[in-house]
Amino acid sequence: MVLDPAVSPLQQLRYANSRTLDEVLFMLMTLGDDRNLYRTYVDGKVVFQAPQRQEAA
Repeated sequence: MVLDPAVSPLQQLRYANSRTLDEVLFMLMTLGDDRNLYRTYVDGKVVFQAPQRQEAA
């Protein structure tokens, strides 16, 4: 799985202020949801690709 750690404004703020991998993983455990899943591979092949997200204006 490939994760996108900053898909919501709150996650973007927390990710920008995370200094260690531990902090990023904690942020994903507490604030993460299905939107964080960017891509899934099975046997080396892409089986899921999230649609392109548009930035909020």
